[in-house]
Amino acid sequence: MDSYKPIIIVGGIAFVIIFFLIGMFFWPFVAYLTGMAVFVPSLILAIMSLLALIIVLGRVKPSKPFVYKSILIPLFVCNMLELAFCSARYKKETYSGNTIVITQLFGYREGLANPLGITILSPEYDFVYNNTFEGFAICRSDNDYGIYSIELEEMVVPMGQTLAKNGHEFSQGNYYGIATSDDIVVIPAVYDDIIIKSECIIVEKNGKYGALDIMGRHWVDCEYKDWNIKISAKDYTEYVIFKNDEGYNYVYNYNKKNWSYLFITEYDIYKIENDHCFIVQDSHYDYDYGMVNASGKTVVPVEYGYYIGYNSSDETYEFKEVTPYYNYYYYYNEAGERVNEKKYER
Repeated sequence: MDSYKPIIIVGGIAFVIIFFLIGMFFWPFVAYLTGMAVFVPSLILAIMSLLALIIVLGRVKPSKPFVYKSILIPLFVCNMLELAFCSARYKKETYSGNTIVITQLFGYREGLANPLGITILSPEYDFVYNNTFEGFAICRSDNDYGIYSIELEEMVVPMGQTLAKNGHEFSQGNYYGIATSDDIVVIPAVYDDIIIKSECIIVEKNGKYGALDIMGRHWVDCEYKDWNIKISAKDYTEYVIFKNDEGYNYVYNYNKKNWSYLFITEYDIYKIENDHCFIVQDSHYDYDYGMVNASGKTVVPVEYGYYIGYNSSDETYEFKEVTPYYNYYYYYNEAGERVNEKKYER
C-alpha cells in the first residue's frame, strides 16, 4: 500500500484541481437553474463529503482508511476551495436574463458572467446594475455611467455619457421608446409620449406621467396627472415636481447623477431659492405665498399676497402684504424667523 501512496497523493491533488476547474463553470450554472445563491451547491457538497469522510473513517477497517481518505479528503478540500472561490467572486448574485454580476476574486470591482461562470464583461467597474432592463447592464465608475449590451457584448452608451444625452426617441405605431445614437433600442416602445430632458426622461402612459433617470432606469411610476421642472436660483440644481389627482406635489431633486425624493406638499412650488428654501403658493384658495424647507415643513406661513425675492445683503426672504391703506413688508431668514418688517402708506 505504501508504494501506492505517492500515486494516490498525486491523483488526489489532480482530482482537486480538475474538480475545482469544473466547478468554476458548473456551480454558477446549477445555481442559475435552481435559483440558489452561487456558493450553495459547493457548501452542500462540502458538508456531504465531510459527513461521508467521518462515517467512512469510523466504519472501515484499519488497513483501508488511506484509500478512502485519498478520495474524500480531496473532495472535501475541493469543495471548500470552491466555496471560498464562489463566495469571493460572486458577492453580488444578481440574475437577469442569462447573466450574473461578478466581482474580482480579491477586490470590489464588478463585471458580468454568463450562467456557466465565463466572464463576458471584465470586472473593472464600481457597480454593475444587471436587473435594469432586458438585455442590458448599466456600469458605473465613480460618477460616470455607461450601458453595456449583453447580446452585442459592447458598450452601446460609452462611459461618461447618458441615454438622455446620447439617445433619441423613436415611434412604433402610437407608442414611443428610446434608442442610442446607433439606433440600438434600449427602452422599448411602450409609452404614449417621451420627453427627454437634460437630467431625466419624462414618460407618459395612459394619461399619467412618470420618469426614467438619465440612463433609462425606472425612477417614478406613471401615476401623476402633471409635472414641471424648477431650477434652483443659487446653484442651478434641477428639481422635478409631480402632481397627483388630489393636488399634492411630490418634489424630487437631482444630485451627482442620482435622483432622490425630498418631500410632498399641498402647495405649488413657485420658486426654489436654494436646496433648503422653497417658495410655495397656495393655488387652492387665495394664491398666497410662503416658504417650506427641504423636508416640506412650512417655515413661513402661506399667507402673503406677494413674494418679492431674496435679499443677498442680509440673507433674508421678502414677502409683501397689501391692505387698503398700507403695504407691509416682512423679512424672514432661512429658519423661518421674522427678522424685520416695514410699513408704508399706499
